[in-house]
Amino acid sequence: MAMTVPVKLTGRAHGKLLLFGEHAAVYGHPALGIGLPWTMELTIAPVAAISHSASGPPIERFPPLPAPLTAALGAAPGAVPSAVHLPAVVEVRSQIPVALGFGSSAALCVAAERAITAAAPPPSAASVWHGAHERERVFHGTPSGADTGLATYPGVGFLTWQRGVGALPAYEPVSVPELHLVVAAVPRRGDTKAHVEAVGQRVRGGDSATRETLRRLGQCSIEAKAILFAPGPPAAALGAVADQAQRMLSELGLGDPAQERLLHAGRAAGATGGKLSGAGGGGACFLVCRDAATAAGVLAAIRARAAEAAHVTVSTGATRQIAPEARTETVDRWRYLPRDQSRRSRAR
Repeated sequence: MAMTVPVKLTGRAHGKLLLFGEHAAVYGHPALGIGLPWTMELTIAPVAAISHSASGPPIERFPPLPAPLTAALGAAPGAVPSAVHLPAVVEVRSQIPVALGFGSSAALCVAAERAITAAAPPPSAASVWHGAHERERVFHGTPSGADTGLATYPGVGFLTWQRGVGALPAYEPVSVPELHLVVAAVPRRGDTKAHVEAVGQRVRGGDSATRETLRRLGQCSIEAKAILFAPGPPAAALGAVADQAQRMLSELGLGDPAQERLLHAGRAAGATGGKLSGAGGGGACFLVCRDAATAAGVLAAIRARAAEAAHVTVSTGATRQIAPEARTETVDRWRYLPRDQSRRSRAR
């Protein structure tokens, strides 16, 4: 028997920025990242409960829910599509850029988990993370769990894998002094799966140099965590570790010329260092700054090159964007149909 659900189910999540541990995390090495202030909200509402007099196109004109999103909504044990009264409308409101390494798919999975479990007593963060991790397998096959963890918990988190590849890591919150980052993005070549697979082929082929580079990238995560815990301003030392990690990621073939130009411009404007964030081949990157004034200059240098960028500050568990204004929100709506109806709709 389908469980009784509220008229509308809603879940929220936020974007992420992986600071250290790209690709190394796939092989069990530590990672360090932060939750970004950019949010995503997913709502599931039964069609019968939606007023047809509302503004916007008729519900019948909404496209069917894409197959990957349908699969992600039903991926976790105990949270299957039958838990939702169908047909329904799925609405996603998001400030997170897509396919650039800011965790849009992870945030979608966390928001979906929170929405579908909204009818029960509020689940623990650990439970949400577990469910979201199962959903993310739809998008990335064998995710490390880092992205969904950073999209679940706020602030800075240190992640360690102790139970083997495929298991969720342990999450340790890191309380940091005020940290100024300028976050930017350039178009990405390829996708996360492709870049992870390229590195994986070298590892499976017995490339000892690649294995050593991945180990050293994990060590950068440990060094960065120690810097954040140490007394005194962290920017100089953290920037130096970021530059070191960027050189290693470039050795793995994950750099991008346009991204390198942004990082160079940011360093020239006063940043202490910076690196790519995520799978590589373009996408997200960040620069470490000493203070707000320096970050403003670095932000201006990046934006002068027509790159999307923002000044983000992190402090004692809170993350906020201070310039420019909050990101523009995108809105997408789909019809969530019973399986047989979904097939007929695609056939038409």
